[in-house]
Amino acid sequence: MTTSTAPDGRAYWHSIHSTRTHRPAPAALRHTLAGTSTLDQRRVRDIIAALDDRPVPGRSYTDTAHHGYELMAQVVAALGGSATDIARNFPLLCAIYDSAAIHAPRLLTVLHGFNLGIAPILRLGSGSDYQQSLLHALEDGTANGAFAGTELGHGTNLAGLQTQAIWQAQQRRFLLHTPNAAAIKWMPNIADPAVSKIGIVLARLIAAGTDEGVWPFLVVLRDADGKLTDGIELSALPPSAGGPEMDHAGFRFVEKPLPAEALLCGQLAHFDDEGRFHCALSRHQRFHAAIGTIDSGRALYAGAALASARAGWSITTRYARQRLTAGGVLLGDRDGIQRDLVSAAARITAATALSNLTRARFTTGDGGEPDPTAAPMAMLAKPLATYTARDVLTTCREIVGAQGISSVNYFGDYIARVAGTVTAEGANSALLVAAGRSIELVAAGRAPRYTDISQLRVVDERAPLPWWSAMLREREEAIVAAAREGALTGGGVVGADTATTEVAIAVTDRLASDAVIAAATATDDPEAEAILRDLGAVFALERINAHAAWYAAHRQLPAKRAGEVQRQLTDRYAALAAHLHTTVLDAFGVPPLPALIDQPDYIAAWSEQLGWRTEDFSEVTAERASSASGPRKA
Repeated sequence: MTTSTAPDGRAYWHSIHSTRTHRPAPAALRHTLAGTSTLDQRRVRDIIAALDDRPVPGRSYTDTAHHGYELMAQVVAALGGSATDIARNFPLLCAIYDSAAIHAPRLLTVLHGFNLGIAPILRLGSGSDYQQSLLHALEDGTANGAFAGTELGHGTNLAGLQTQAIWQAQQRRFLLHTPNAAAIKWMPNIADPAVSKIGIVLARLIAAGTDEGVWPFLVVLRDADGKLTDGIELSALPPSAGGPEMDHAGFRFVEKPLPAEALLCGQLAHFDDEGRFHCALSRHQRFHAAIGTIDSGRALYAGAALASARAGWSITTRYARQRLTAGGVLLGDRDGIQRDLVSAAARITAATALSNLTRARFTTGDGGEPDPTAAPMAMLAKPLATYTARDVLTTCREIVGAQGISSVNYFGDYIARVAGTVTAEGANSALLVAAGRSIELVAAGRAPRYTDISQLRVVDERAPLPWWSAMLREREEAIVAAAREGALTGGGVVGADTATTEVAIAVTDRLASDAVIAAATATDDPEAEAILRDLGAVFALERINAHAAWYAAHRQLPAKRAGEVQRQLTDRYAALAAHLHTTVLDAFGVPPLPALIDQPDYIAAWSEQLGWRTEDFSEVTAERASSASGPRKA
């Protein structure tokens, strides 16, 4: 493996970081990490920030969940009034998801109505009157899209769903039916009786007694008044604990009639004049072609989770510059805190770089379709992004102490929504297994749905690499080679699923490291490039540390190299610490938020929240000091 003598000595890093002169982050760095460089992105941010979606202590669970729908209608109106135009514009959706994650957490929970409610109609619709009428109802955001995929007995395994759509050829209609308890539709957010809901329902098409696989159907679940339509029985689920406030429900169909136009199949299939079903694709192919919008949802949620992490990190970093600790030392000047914040910033940077490249591939394909590598990239980027956000937000909440528990400081909102995204659009653990399995399928001569993930590239492999990045690539190559031979062992591998997960993690480590290198190479600003390479080095070196046992077992981490890993980390922690509350903070692009600890004087903000003025305390103190110094009266 070719490595570079890329700057890694103390003299070089001391020269780059020898000054503490602070200035705003270069625009190139801000674009890489925050993605708010264009007028459209800034306009979306300003619109969503103006919604003023602050946590309201004491507001009920159901009212909090309902508030998201109110925000949805406001956003659609502010962005031109057309929800379908928004759903067609993937870069705009990215900006909406990211801004909502930071400024309007309750809006974030209902945004899937765009990519899972409207987008399937646009992608697979026939233009029939039935479909167009429902699309029109979704247009201004007063009716909301819902996605009813998972069932009580079937989660990520959507190909195994049991809800039936029975084709009645003579009437040219479907009967939607729930045949058993395992097929109860599980946890779509349709319990709110005040919200009209139009659903994309995944069901198994049964035509002439033949199972034709799982397809999406367009169904009115709640009418314009919020009333359940005929053939649906529903029960609201208890409030979620540890996740966002949503109107989740379990429901079933009892021979609900649907017109033939309810089937969303585009040009993939059709019924002839005699009512016979025709589809040239295999059941496996038709299923994946029909649910393609889930892939883009993974990329949207990956970026949103990282936006939440940037927000939590920014609140923490600003608060640390105010909070005094023992001996009058600022929390932000404690070296342990600085190290944790640098580490968090490096992980956010790497995951964001990979997320950005993934999102870009959803808009660069031929004929309006995503690049073929977009879907497998999303399967890797989403677990990395959501796990990174979860861990960073937990670290930040612990740094700010008891302040992180208060609902008015946003950490609860951010952590709950990231917890939801770990499962949304496919549970992370299942995504990693499925992505890693592409290696085995190719080795066995079978055609996987997705590209062999080891072939995914984000940089020119002929370019020289820092040795730490080369080590991640070498680890990936060894693990992939062993997996292809069926000989992957150790490292917690106990069977097929853990083996494919190890493959996916190794590929993701390499992709994320390379993504930071690609971002650094793309910028022409020396300061932005230096900071990006520093952050990328911290990410890669920490991943080497995390896999130290594997490297040692494969004789790739001798004592001298292990010592060099620690030295490089120490140097970069120290170098980046000087830029935390200036260049990096500015690059994350999160302005001061309404959180009380994110105010210029958090003590004054809390005092006002509690009903006291800070000057009241000083006046009382002055009076006591005066009486204490004067003669005591009898």
